[in-house]
Amino acid sequence: MRPSWTAATLLGWAVLSLAATATSRPDGKAAPRPPQPLVLTKEGRLLGVRTSFEGRPLHAFYGVPYARPPVGRLRFLPPLPANPWRHVWSARRVKGPCMQRLDEVHYPVHLKMLQNASEDCLYLNVWTPVVDRPKAGVVGDLKPVVVILHGGGFSFGNTGSLLYDGSALAALGNLTVVSMNYRLGVFGFADAMNRQAPGNAGLLDQRLAMLWVRRNVQAFGGDPDKVTLLGLGSGAASCGLHMAAPQSRGLFSAAILEGGGPLCDAFVEPSRRSLERANHLAGLLGCARMGAELTNLPGKVLACLRSRPAEDLLWAQERVSPSSLRSFVATYGNAFLPKSPWKVKYLPVPLLIGTSSNEGSPFVGRRSFEQPPRLSNRSEALKLVGGLLETYKIPLPTGRPPMQPYVEVAGSRGSVEGQDLRRLVADVFGDAALHCPCRRFADCHARGGQRVFVYKFCYATASLHVPEWMGVPHSSTFWYMSGVPLRMPERFHELDKTLSRELIRVVAHFATHRDPGPFMGQPWAPLEGGSSLAMHLHPHKAGVRKDERSSYCDYWNAREP
Repeated sequence: MRPSWTAATLLGWAVLSLAATATSRPDGKAAPRPPQPLVLTKEGRLLGVRTSFEGRPLHAFYGVPYARPPVGRLRFLPPLPANPWRHVWSARRVKGPCMQRLDEVHYPVHLKMLQNASEDCLYLNVWTPVVDRPKAGVVGDLKPVVVILHGGGFSFGNTGSLLYDGSALAALGNLTVVSMNYRLGVFGFADAMNRQAPGNAGLLDQRLAMLWVRRNVQAFGGDPDKVTLLGLGSGAASCGLHMAAPQSRGLFSAAILEGGGPLCDAFVEPSRRSLERANHLAGLLGCARMGAELTNLPGKVLACLRSRPAEDLLWAQERVSPSSLRSFVATYGNAFLPKSPWKVKYLPVPLLIGTSSNEGSPFVGRRSFEQPPRLSNRSEALKLVGGLLETYKIPLPTGRPPMQPYVEVAGSRGSVEGQDLRRLVADVFGDAALHCPCRRFADCHARGGQRVFVYKFCYATASLHVPEWMGVPHSSTFWYMSGVPLRMPERFHELDKTLSRELIRVVAHFATHRDPGPFMGQPWAPLEGGSSLAMHLHPHKAGVRKDERSSYCDYWNAREP
């Protein structure tokens, strides 16, 4: 049942509509600037920003608190809803990110942003089109809602990043868009296997933000009964894990997963592994000694960890996970995820899922692996593959070594060396960690009778100046889905902008109608279980074709979960 219009909703819209009134005066003088948007939520009033995208007016609200600051005794615990406020909350500036390791970030603009990182970080942002005040009871005026879950391997990332700006999606897709920060690393995913640190705090943050959306989004013109989750990488894995979590049911009705999913070993592990890592971290900080560990004296150890500065925990996390690629991730075997993602019944919602052609290439170039500029032989390549698979805890199928199927195919096309070896390593890791688990999840969901639409993003743009060997790397699709080429038009070619508009249309169509519609005029049918077909997203070569990596996925997906 759709919720009815409330007094709070109408009051919020009454104020919102002020910004859409005429700005001319009979005396010919310039009218005063329209007031900034003011919305009444369940917690209190929010003052936002009137903005626009390509001439389409928007209201944006930044830094909206959805939870109490998880500091002091609340560190490691599930989040608590934000306290109500009586004053007008200024939602006009993006809040800083959650605590994370600065060495994870490769771009100076991100590094500068992360200098404002804090444990007090549980805030969300809202973008919504400016429309006339809706009539009471007319639910058709409500916009579909897209909730963005950022990526970063559960170790880094934030909603202030260029990728997660929702203005283009909201304006061109006629959507209400929400994004949120959530706790990361040891703060968000340390699992002590007890009620004082039950694990998955970051996922519970996301769930609380989704509850906030359920309670409040109608005041922004969004439809609480038509919420779509949209995630990248670990954010995509989060979407899938919410599909598996009993506590998240009823908070969304569709999901879009880009470059990640709940069956990716890189993003989820059993609670006991997290407990071992947390014990190690506690020992480094002097909180686990004289026989005291999280297993026998959790209260004492956690009290010590809660008393230490956040920077100390980041220091210890770096030593527990020296690769800087994977620290604490989502866990199962607890209240939020009682069972392994391989053994649960997922929420029966429509699914749009896909990957880029070369998912693994950014990980091969990470500075935490001291590989040479070129891999000179297969021995070096095999060592690098082994290091990546071990870091991300990806088990090997029985039978042939992981590189053998790839070397056999590549060797049949000529010699394999130099840049080809690096691409080979990237393909092996990308298939094992991201692409093939996504294909398996899509197939399982389709076999369960659900509508699943699969894509492969295969367009390598010259605008991003990506080295040729990297091809179409992880996160490429999201750049276009979120409208980056349209928000930075001077840096992208016209073809990039056309492709971005088309992918925004795909997201909007899926959020509205629960199917993506045609892509570049090419029909896009739901996946049938057992099929290896995918819509290839390319401005000139669009169409549903067999995924050329399906034989490699047969190898990786042959292992038992």
